Amino acid sequence: MSTGTAAKTPVASSDETVPGSIPLTPPVPATRAPIASDDETIPGSVPLTPPVQEELSNAPTVLATHPQQRQRKREGNRPLVPLWIGIVSVILVLLIVGVSVLYLRGLPGGNRASSGSGATPQPTALATHTPTLTSTSVPVVLPPPAVSAGKLLYGTALPACGSQSTLWSKNPYAQLTCEAADTRLTDKGTSTGNVAGVFLGSLPGGAPVPNDYVLQVQVKVNPSSRSVFGIFFRVQTGANHQGKYSFLIQTSGYWNGYTYDDPTGQATSLFGRPGIALNANGFTTIDIIVQGSNFMIYYNGAKQGGISSGNYSTGSLGLAADVGTDVSFKNFALYALP
Repeated sequence: MSTGTAAKTPVASSDETVPGSIPLTPPVPATRAPIASDDETIPGSVPLTPPVQEELSNAPTVLATHPQQRQRKREGNRPLVPLWIGIVSVILVLLIVGVSVLYLRGLPGGNRASSGSGATPQPTALATHTPTLTSTSVPVVLPPPAVSAGKLLYGTALPACGSQSTLWSKNPYAQLTCEAADTRLTDKGTSTGNVAGVFLGSLPGGAPVPNDYVLQVQVKVNPSSRSVFGIFFRVQTGANHQGKYSFLIQTSGYWNGYTYDDPTGQATSLFGRPGIALNANGFTTIDIIVQGSNFMIYYNGAKQGGISSGNYSTGSLGLAADVGTDVSFKNFALYALP
């Protein structure tokens, strides 16, 4: 078997190109980049970054701080409270302190200065003021008037007793017992004509008893009583005067109006008549209207009659009990005319 001769691949010279071959890229000669010195700048080159050492030398020095110092620094950067809020707060505090001081000084003993000796301060006695009673002073709540009346001039639950007893006086025949709910009056005389009486000489504050008024009082005849009781008005005062008017009343309701001679005290009946019976188990409200020369009497608001006389135009008033009489009075009131 014969062998063929291997075909030889043509080799192109450096100046020739073999058809169907891939041209070879000639080797690129290495080019040395120019290096600029410290004082030169090569055109078209990128400037180098300045030495790091120079930047470090010009950088600000940062000192290490303690955590508390950093906290204070942060707090110092917070915005301040507006000025008006601070001013208003100060004003409110001053107002509160001022009001507190005034309140404490107003308390009992609030003006006492504290002692530095350590001793317990003794309470200061407070000055007491006794109110001056006027003609309109009312110590208790009284029943309303049973008849038409004006303003209250004087009133007391216990006539001739209690805190206003000094406004009253009594004659030698009167035996007065001040009980819790009423004033009990009996006649301790033994002869007829010696009528026991208690008298209102003036109103609180020294005001005189007016000439005209409405008098109201509640009366109860006690079981042991066996005679009459009465109400005196326009009583003449002084050692040589015995003039007055009166209504004398029996338990049955019969009444009689009298006038008394001023020098002698002799009684003269002006008029009398039966009236409705008094309450046998309790109090009866009696009203007397004194107006000019006319005097009217009422039981529990019902008119019983009246008398007339011009003998006396002024005077005090009082409550009376005849010999053998045991009677209780309460809720005495004096009103102006309506």
